[in-house]
Amino acid sequence: MVTPSIASAQVSIVQFSFAADLLGAPQPVKVCISGLEFPGEVIVANR
Repeated sequence: MVTPSIASAQVSIVQFSFAADLLGAPQPVKVCISGLEFPGEVIVANR
């Protein structure tokens, strides 16, 4: 299996928030790499 290097792939920007009311809460994200979508979530932790 050959995986293209990230330099040759197109990657979308993942947007999430550092807003105080969202700390510790899951934020859904979707990453697009070379036309394929990968759903997930980001949790921003408070120190």
